[in-house]
Amino acid sequence: MPVDNDVYERLGGSWWDETSPLNLLHGSVTPGRFAYFRDVLARRLGAGVAGARVLDIGCGGGFLAEEFAALGCRVTGIDPSQASIGAARAHAIYLQRGGTGGSDLNDWLQAERDHLFRRTSELQKLRLT
Repeated sequence: MPVDNDVYERLGGSWWDETSPLNLLHGSVTPGRFAYFRDVLARRLGAGVAGARVLDIGCGGGFLAEEFAALGCRVTGIDPSQASIGAARAHAIYLQRGGTGGSDLNDWLQAERDHLFRRTSELQKLRLT
């Protein structure tokens, strides 16, 4: 059975939505994966993980990238899904602005999508004139 990577483009904006199937990875898979990576970093770098450079290949919505960043690592996330990268960036900005998650996150993301849609519409109107 072939892998359907298009699902990440279709659902990519919903990584941080607690009702999304993609969000199941955050609660069920991310803690174990991150614990493993944190242990490997600690064995190799000792207590000095802050400032370490981390490349998160296939970062999706940024679950692991945010965990590494919280340790003080300098993280670069890459993913073929532009929708997933957008969700990761939006969530990182949300946290930088003091967001805490839950329904507050969903409201904030919807407001950001609405703002982006209005700005895009304005730019398209300017281009047409």
